[in-house]
Amino acid sequence: MSKKPNQKPGKNSKQISFLTKLEASQERNAFLENFSMLIGSGMDVLVALDASLAEARTPGMKQIISGIKSDIENGEPVWKAFQRTEFLPAHIISLIKIGEEAGRLPENLSVISIQQQKESSFRSKLFSAMLYPAIVFGVTIIVGILISWFILPRLATVFSQLNIDLPLVTKIVIGFGDFLSRYGFVAVPLAILAVLGLFYYLFIRPKSRVYGEKLLRFLPGAQRVVREIEVARLGYVLGTLLEAGLPVLEALRSVTDATPFVTYQQLYGHIYDKIEQGNSFRNSFKDFADIDKLLPVPIQQLVASSEQSGNLAKALLKIGQRYEDRIENTSKNLVVVLEPVLLVFVWLGVVAVAVAVILPIYSLVGQFNGSQTASSPPAPTQDLSAEDVKDLQNAPAPRSQDPAFTESENGQVAGAATGQGWIIMVGSEMVVSVKDRPAEAGQIIGNIKSGDSYFAAEKSNGWFKINFRGGVGWVSQQTVKVRDL
Repeated sequence: MSKKPNQKPGKNSKQISFLTKLEASQERNAFLENFSMLIGSGMDVLVALDASLAEARTPGMKQIISGIKSDIENGEPVWKAFQRTEFLPAHIISLIKIGEEAGRLPENLSVISIQQQKESSFRSKLFSAMLYPAIVFGVTIIVGILISWFILPRLATVFSQLNIDLPLVTKIVIGFGDFLSRYGFVAVPLAILAVLGLFYYLFIRPKSRVYGEKLLRFLPGAQRVVREIEVARLGYVLGTLLEAGLPVLEALRSVTDATPFVTYQQLYGHIYDKIEQGNSFRNSFKDFADIDKLLPVPIQQLVASSEQSGNLAKALLKIGQRYEDRIENTSKNLVVVLEPVLLVFVWLGVVAVAVAVILPIYSLVGQFNGSQTASSPPAPTQDLSAEDVKDLQNAPAPRSQDPAFTESENGQVAGAATGQGWIIMVGSEMVVSVKDRPAEAGQIIGNIKSGDSYFAAEKSNGWFKINFRGGVGWVSQQTVKVRDL
């Protein structure tokens, strides 16, 4: 359709904002499908656009359709009107242009609709394959942060009151929880922004997406899903464009624009340069490093042989069909492969927290059991025989093993106090508990053992106050031998 003289084009791409195109992208596939169906039924282009405009739901889509209709009414070709919106990829514009010039616009629009459905299917399968591990990973991180933020600080308070030496892993976990309790309202939002920024840098920013693609290679099964999706896209897009009559170089440029993966863009750009120089697909494959990681060897051989036989378009379409069938199974297997990896990741987090909590408790229980063993119930003095009591009363005071006491030349024990007092002695093969106050309910603060003797200057309710190696404490009259000074 030729352009009418003395008429200006309608709304062009410069008048359509990025947000408008983003809003309209949600309806792109539905618009192309309806438009191709209406054109295929023999309806005029402008009438088909009016019908599509009535079906549009978003203001952005309505603005784009109105702009296309306005350009066509002003004499622009259909492909040029679509190109002005920058709403469709370059290879789709090429198909519309070829179809319009060759009188095959309805057929090419139908092909475009099928291609868009397949592109949507490819993106959906890749998204669904990565959704499960992303959800598990995200939930694990969120739960870990909540535990560290609200539970670990309370454990830190408990452990600090126990006054025990904490293991390194406990100190790290408790320190992280303490950090979140103090600065969590600032640190957590900043961490979320950092993760979003890293995601943008690795998977959205054009100049750095190659690093994200390299990172995906380390994820089990992900590289295989990406390769199969890209091989299927190559087969459908390149095969369809060649079958529609598009030159090889222009078709390769369109394939480069269609793929979102930087490494495949580099591959197609390399093939484009080689074919432009007069080389074949076979030679182009040989000169690209790591070609086997991007395209399987059988696919390379099939493309090279079909190029020589003149059946490249049909061979590519068969490749696309074959690999589209594979993607479904591979995406399901990816979830199965990633499950053990995710379980190990979750297990490591749970074990780290469990070990950090259990080790101090285990150490405390060990100390408690040791104290209970050391302070086993001593034999009371009433179990002593009459001879032992008589010997104890008549025996001279033994040499004190405590440095607070000395024995003079006449055999008397000299202590910190003079005048009235008592010599406290421990019976043979006995261990006596020393408590912090003169009562059975007192806390054990140490032990004295057989052979030791101590000076007591104070007595209260059958308890004697002594100065021993662990400090000052009280021993019961029922557990020791006592001699007046």
